[in-house]
Amino acid sequence: MDALRRKFLQLSGVLIGTYAFDAMNSPANAATAEATTGATTIRIVTERFPQGVASADPQPDAILLWTRALPAQGSSNVALVVQVSESADFRTLVLERSLQATAASDHTVRVLVSSLNSDTVYYYRFRADDGASSRIGRTWTAPTPDTDKAVNIAFLCCNSLQAGFFNTYRHLINSEGKDAATRVDFILHLGDFIYENVPDPDAEPPRYTDGRPKVVTPFAADALPGPRGTRLATTLADYRSLYRDYLSDPDLQEARALFPFVHVWDDHEYGDDAWQTFTGDVARPSRKLQANQAWFEYVPAILTESAPVTGVAAHASDFQTVEVEDTPVAAFDDNFLATEANTLAALQSMTIYRSLRWGANMELILTDQRTYRSPAGTPEIGTSFIGDGESALNPDRGLPYEAVMKFAAGREYMNGNPPATLVINGQTVPNSRRDSPPVTMLGARQKQWFKDSLQASTARWKIWGSPLPVQHFNVDYSAMDPKRDDAVMWPGDNWDGFPNERNELMAFIRDQGITNVFSLSGDRHLHAVSLVADDYLSPNPHFVLADFAATCMAMATRADTQGQVFSAMGIPQLNSYRAATAEGKAGVMANLNVLFRHGTRAAQVMADTNDLTQALAVKSNPNPAMHMIDTRILGYGIAHVGAADVQVDLLGFDAESRNTHHGAEGPPLKYRAAFRLPNWQRGAEPQLQRLAQQGDTVFGELPA
Repeated sequence: MDALRRKFLQLSGVLIGTYAFDAMNSPANAATAEATTGATTIRIVTERFPQGVASADPQPDAILLWTRALPAQGSSNVALVVQVSESADFRTLVLERSLQATAASDHTVRVLVSSLNSDTVYYYRFRADDGASSRIGRTWTAPTPDTDKAVNIAFLCCNSLQAGFFNTYRHLINSEGKDAATRVDFILHLGDFIYENVPDPDAEPPRYTDGRPKVVTPFAADALPGPRGTRLATTLADYRSLYRDYLSDPDLQEARALFPFVHVWDDHEYGDDAWQTFTGDVARPSRKLQANQAWFEYVPAILTESAPVTGVAAHASDFQTVEVEDTPVAAFDDNFLATEANTLAALQSMTIYRSLRWGANMELILTDQRTYRSPAGTPEIGTSFIGDGESALNPDRGLPYEAVMKFAAGREYMNGNPPATLVINGQTVPNSRRDSPPVTMLGARQKQWFKDSLQASTARWKIWGSPLPVQHFNVDYSAMDPKRDDAVMWPGDNWDGFPNERNELMAFIRDQGITNVFSLSGDRHLHAVSLVADDYLSPNPHFVLADFAATCMAMATRADTQGQVFSAMGIPQLNSYRAATAEGKAGVMANLNVLFRHGTRAAQVMADTNDLTQALAVKSNPNPAMHMIDTRILGYGIAHVGAADVQVDLLGFDAESRNTHHGAEGPPLKYRAAFRLPNWQRGAEPQLQRLAQQGDTVFGELPA
């Protein structure tokens, strides 16, 4: 087989890994398609390439291409040819090379093509030796680092095939890819590309507009049980099955064929609320290893060959299989990394944090916020929120931010003098983390790399691709009931649960005079825009960056899930209530928006009256740096990054739109909320501007 290979991996005696081809040395360079294909007729056979094609991580001279090819009947491997052209008709090829899809990688192939022209559109396809061809993919390379060219980034997260249809991808395809000036340059997927559970196999599946059912293949009956009667992926076969089903979706598949993607993971690519190899309280290094391998096979990303910030060592590395056993973890080092050999081996099997440069204007710095993190600084004690004879602590319902800070800092709080007890909601509770090391989201090695990359980058804008929101979510419970302390929401699985490390990073950016930094984030199933402070407990916080959080593409929204917690607290109306919409129809009002923007008293009046004017008469300001929040919405964001400023648009779609497939038209857009972030000089702070909004007003906001 005529192929230049680099660093292939050995698994059960069969080669898997990434092919690397140099377009300058390709036998097909400047050849015509007719000359290279001979008399074989090329025909697109989607059944042979059921998961389509994809490209990823555009470099100025390289791009990664991907497909999965099924073997012909009676075969185990597939002999393929990859073709790359600057024209959609493939009459002139810049590359044609042979490769093979094997069972060892579930017949997926990854192809790194180098020596390409910068800032150039390319078309690609894969062809089997019997003439069956994949669909045609479209991609492009990045401009060179000295090119002053704007970049348009679509950022999104959380596609659950189990929860609904991927209509929002179709809208992105239809509205954001029309011309070169406004076209999305790449799609930043911030994690939860799959969800690791499958529903009851006896449920009737919904159907696409062409009549075929949307199917999620069931796991074995003895698979690990999950929430609400689901089954959890635990084996390589399970995870592969999920990726195959997800990538059979026509809208997601079309988006992957038309735009290059840049990927990081969050938790559901492995397991809910994962940290290191833990899901829940159990370390499962074998399961983590299987999840890593399936991600590497199905999610294209340039890892080992990634291009770091000049002067900063690259840490990203392709998957390498190792032998591990599920052994309990009992010991952690001073940076809270497990020291058990099997867990370490699973964590080190692949490294995905990396950076990506786009011209002179953008350095995208991507972090992995699951593999090296500790548990959050939120010990679980009891089940009640305000006591009544029980403990005051329950992280699911929020904790006072000052208490989270003390828990998170552990033995290093106040220069090594942590308190023995804390008073929360009028009750004295033990500081169970008094002797523990401080918590970490990034881990020591990644955190230093992150700082080095921020400091060394010469790009005008430094963009942090953060799977979790960096911003602060505070609730002023005390305004509603003086017996309750104010609390931050979701501190167990959010940057609010790691305030010590967030303060450290923000102080670093501030002290080093690093300007023009903002973060694109996801995970929380809501749209939210805030400035991020160096210390939220300070009476005079210094704001360091802006965080733009995009909601889910297809999943239950935050208001849908938060209602269960608020119902248990006896305050479901502060989350949502039912009332007539402007059209006179019964609807769900996302009162959680009012809660975060205007406080608990305003949310209570809103629930009582459904009158925002009356609610605002008693408003407070629990999140003064927050410019927008919508907790019951689907959608994605678009960041337009230029030399002088950044404009970020958050696009919103009705939460129920995921329940029906909208076909080629895509779902109707509810609104486009726009924000401008001008660049700023050392010593200054970022200044966010809200621009005119198109479409509906976000619930909880007055019309413009």
